[in-house]
Amino acid sequence: MKLHQFLILLVLVSFVGACDFYDDRLNIKNNSNYAIAFDYSIDTTLEKKQIYNIPYYIENKILPGETIAQTIPMSWPSLIYRSNNKKLNVFIISIDTLLKYDDWEYIRTHRLYQRYSFTEEELNKMNWIIEYPQQKNGE
Repeated sequence: MKLHQFLILLVLVSFVGACDFYDDRLNIKNNSNYAIAFDYSIDTTLEKKQIYNIPYYIENKILPGETIAQTIPMSWPSLIYRSNNKKLNVFIISIDTLLKYDDWEYIRTHRLYQRYSFTEEELNKMNWIIEYPQQKNGE
């Protein structure tokens, strides 16, 4: 009988674990007059990439005036919880910069990007819409 209960439990856990969860609540709104790329990290620095990835960012660019949902295969709050600073670290890179340098490591080491960090509470207040460029207080 115990083996039967164990097998049922194993099947249930496998079924629940097989359910994919994607979170698309985060939106990036490009208020600039140029196309941008978006990335995120659990660290406060732009991550090294093992593969040549610049075409991916160019293909998935956010045009001026566009608001694009960003989807990940987990919840955004769980990513924030796992981050080193308990914030969502967002990186914005101009598409022109990607085209000009065509070298992720160069862009990363020379910090040719803008970083923003948000707590979950801040993102909730913003309805999970990150506007670029960020407005300064009082504007």
